[in-house]
Amino acid sequence: MRERILETGTETEANGERSAFRRVVETAFELVYPRTCWICDERIVGAEAGGGRSGDVGAVGVLGGFRVPLAALVCAECRRAASVPARTFCRRCGRVAIRETARGDDALCRFCLRKTGAAEFAFDEVRPMHFYRGTTRALVLQLKRTVDPTLAEIAARLYFESRRRVLAAFRPDAVVPVPMNWRRRFLRSVNSPDFLASALARELGVPCWAKTVRRVRATPPQSAVDWEARRDNVAGAFDLKVGKADGSLDRLKGKRILLVDDAFTSGATANEIASLLKDDGDVEAVCVATLARAGLGKGRRL
Repeated sequence: MRERILETGTETEANGERSAFRRVVETAFELVYPRTCWICDERIVGAEAGGGRSGDVGAVGVLGGFRVPLAALVCAECRRAASVPARTFCRRCGRVAIRETARGDDALCRFCLRKTGAAEFAFDEVRPMHFYRGTTRALVLQLKRTVDPTLAEIAARLYFESRRRVLAAFRPDAVVPVPMNWRRRFLRSVNSPDFLASALARELGVPCWAKTVRRVRATPPQSAVDWEARRDNVAGAFDLKVGKADGSLDRLKGKRILLVDDAFTSGATANEIASLLKDDGDVEAVCVATLARAGLGKGRRL
């Protein structure tokens, strides 16, 4: 017994020495490379763990074998500003929900309460994280410009933290990103929904079927198309792909799919893909997960 106590004491001392050494190293590292927020680039004060922009290793926010907390990657102000309660948005179309219905996460807008909005879309739910403004707009724009998947990992973690409850209620079987035409992807070098979908799938513990939906027709950007013409612009622009990466299309039958995009404006693109998944893939349900809800200031129906 005494020998065991001595062994335990030795282990404790060794662990303590390692911890003390690690703190010294992290402090020295912090003095040379102070932590800064990945979104606003401001200094992070009082972060919960080492890491941050200068300290993370690889593309998943990992340092020294453990996962870096979001508090060490994104400042408190950006974390607060990046999300609003899920009940802010109508669960069916993403418009602003009526206050009287906003008692839970299944709030509806005045159109969907009258059933007119619910008939507009093939997808079953849409869950934005915030409006397309401020911090969220900055995050979306950064994602479109960077080839570093670390920021997408951070965005997915922010989204997962704020929408954990509604995602659990939806119970997705797989995650599918909105695809980009290969020509545009070649020019941009990145499709942010791909990174977001992959990271979000890891958070949920479900597969990411990144090659399931492909864009078969190049279209002008939706932002360059008149509001009323957006559905026509993406009509027939997508197809379901059978390939080694994601297996046969039979795997889609009866599944609940989380469709990921960085921003949701008119809903035309998500609607076209949801229709394809339901009609050709025979999926049970589609929920659109998006960082930003845009287009609400146009003062018109979608």
